[in-house]
Amino acid sequence: MRICHLIDVESAAFRPIWLEVLRSVVMELGEIEHEVWVIGGREKAETIEHSGLKVAKVFDQKMFRLLRGVGWSVRRELKCGAGFDLVQAWSSRMGKIVAKANVKADYLLTCVNEREMQEIARLIEGVPGAERPKVVTFDEIYGRSLGETSFYIRPAVDMNRIERVDRRAMRMRWGVNDEETKVVAILGDPPGNEDALLGVIGVALAAAAGRDVRAIVSPTHHRLHRAKRVIDDLGRVHQLVISDGLDRPWEVLGGCDIALVMSGEVNAMWAVAAGVGIVGMEAGLGENLLRDGEEALMVKNCNSAQIARQLMRLVDEEGLGESLANSAKKQIMTNAPGVRMRGIYQASA
Repeated sequence: MRICHLIDVESAAFRPIWLEVLRSVVMELGEIEHEVWVIGGREKAETIEHSGLKVAKVFDQKMFRLLRGVGWSVRRELKCGAGFDLVQAWSSRMGKIVAKANVKADYLLTCVNEREMQEIARLIEGVPGAERPKVVTFDEIYGRSLGETSFYIRPAVDMNRIERVDRRAMRMRWGVNDEETKVVAILGDPPGNEDALLGVIGVALAAAAGRDVRAIVSPTHHRLHRAKRVIDDLGRVHQLVISDGLDRPWEVLGGCDIALVMSGEVNAMWAVAAGVGIVGMEAGLGENLLRDGEEALMVKNCNSAQIARQLMRLVDEEGLGESLANSAKKQIMTNAPGVRMRGIYQASA
């Protein structure tokens, strides 16, 4: 079987966390021939190759500004005897291009976040059931929203990717020189859709209650500037660390103690792999991914006071975070998404 993966560098799938998902699928399904086509220029293609994926074709960024030109180029390449059994579009924009290509190969859409879910829902709306393209999603919430033609795959990650050897040096770069201080990573998918203010105030409330905690957030978090002003007014600027490393959680979580997961099942799985205690937002993760009190401490209502209470439990109850993490790790150890992807590929081609 030959599969073409279309990646648009202006889509969420270009984020390192999703390139890592694709890399793991390609590695696990070695008997399938995978080709990665990049829409976005050679420089962006090199970024993808640095993640461990081999790029077969590149469509230049300058052409990308004129979608019709790029669409025509991609469709021409697909129709000129590429011989693929299946084309996997990793964004709704690529799905639109493939839908117009009229090639013999079937195609598969990939939903990686809420914005893509909305675009894909519009794309498949009105398409007769038998002709409607199948959709793969790695988040159960999106799978339910997209209906019967969607396949939900619980993500799994490679625990060996977690960087632990430089924990002390990593924490020192964040201004943390001891192990008593608990570093809380605020994770969302994508970070720009998540509310930094909600999580940062939760950490600040826990600190105001006497817990030695610090928050580490992505510079792209929504309302980050307001969050910085709030903690500045509280005199707690030192308790906020800003790092773009959160886009590659396997590089950062080894230096953290707690993960506050706002959304994104794949983020939750990286937190589990790192062995840190998890506080999860039920609105962003659903009710079934991690069981409250068994694998994580869940926050049912999106408010900072509840976040603070759950963070304080993890700080105060010795061994609780480790116990929750050990229980949650069983989901990673027993989950093999490549096996499910193989079945979806075979059913879709």
